[in-house]
Amino acid sequence: MVSTGREIRLLREDVAIVHGSEEDEVEQGGGRLKVRYVYMDVVVKHNGRWQIAGSQLATPVEIR
Repeated sequence: MVSTGREIRLLREDVAIVHGSEEDEVEQGGGRLKVRYVYMDVVVKHNGRWQIAGSQLATPVEIR
């Protein structure tokens, strides 16, 4: 898996949003297929450690 971009937005000193995209190859039907994902995580700092509170993963829709 290759990260193709990542942004971190600090909303407060203990809450951040991380979003980006990744490319990977998966096996399907005996062949290899390239896929791209976009994601967004909401992270919170709890007891001094960053933890994921919510996460979303999707495949982007190509607009032509």
